[in-house]
Amino acid sequence: MNSLRNDDLAVTAQEQIYSISGMWYFMADGKDIGPFRYECEARQMLDRLRMEQAVQQQRDLLHSEKLHFRVNPARTSSGFVPAG
Repeated sequence: MNSLRNDDLAVTAQEQIYSISGMWYFMADGKDIGPFRYECEARQMLDRLRMEQAVQQQRDLLHSEKLHFRVNPARTSSGFVPAG
């Protein structure tokens, strides 16, 4: 089994798709999401939610990195650059 499939199995344990009275739901982040008329709709929406969460995590990672600036050692604290 490849690692992508293993990741899917781990997520499935936390986000389950289930049926109540012929309507389909899934649980994500501790909330019941639905109803959906068909199981395939519930799966499609769960996949879409996972994809949107992954995109948001990537954005958060990119924006959380601290920017590093180079300091010009020739510049003094007053901003004066000595001739030299």
